[in-house]
Amino acid sequence: MINDNDQIFEAYVQEEGVKDMLAAGALGLGSLMGPQAEVQAKEPTPIVQQSKNFTKDLADQLTHGEGIRTKKYLDSKGIPTVGIGYNLTNPTARQDLAAVGADLKKVNAGIPLTMDQVYNLFDISRDRAIKDAKQYIPDFDKLPYPAQLVVADMSFNLGLSKLGGFVDFKKALEERDFNKAADEMVDSKWYKDVKTRGPRLVLVMKSAAEEVAEPGTRDADEKIIIVKQGDTLTKISRDQKIDLNELIKVNPGINPDKIQIGQKLKLP
Repeated sequence: MINDNDQIFEAYVQEEGVKDMLAAGALGLGSLMGPQAEVQAKEPTPIVQQSKNFTKDLADQLTHGEGIRTKKYLDSKGIPTVGIGYNLTNPTARQDLAAVGADLKKVNAGIPLTMDQVYNLFDISRDRAIKDAKQYIPDFDKLPYPAQLVVADMSFNLGLSKLGGFVDFKKALEERDFNKAADEMVDSKWYKDVKTRGPRLVLVMKSAAEEVAEPGTRDADEKIIIVKQGDTLTKISRDQKIDLNELIKVNPGINPDKIQIGQKLKLP
């Protein structure tokens, strides 16, 4: 079910019923990207606009990552898949398909699902992913909203067993170090396998660090600032009433023209 489906999504959003759902707001895909200057902290790829309706936002995010297909196809790992990233080798595939009025044997033979069946099957797998995410990290509901979206997305994509292998990622979540959690995502094989989906989710996780740290404000020790979207070193130095050259001097490892959202900067 791991799949880089940006192009697939664009092609299959034309399926009957999908455009109607988009228009109705059931799949409200959008972007957090706005016009930005070249040296501002910014996302390299669009991500889904968050409405703070978890079910809807997760559906948007997963649909963007997985794409929509009514017929069986092989994902990038060669796994038979259908609908919105549904793994047909799932132990519960026969039962799940029967629950939406479909037959596993026929689907494997190339018989398409209806769009209603696609969405109903997605509901089953999405709800299972959320349940698994809460088993993976018991205080899931206490995580910042963006972190919940990322963990549920990874649960949907990987399944509980493989997600359980992300030990350091889980530890970072428990310690509420969301930049570290983002780093653990980047360091994983999963990140390379899912291609553009990985960077998108890393940016969502980094936004959790922003949310918790009140971006643009100093940490408790008054010596650290966390970069927020739209920041530049000039803007930070002006906002914090410090000298720009001194700010650069105490952060020798940074590229002054390419600071990143969630990045921690020392303050003189």
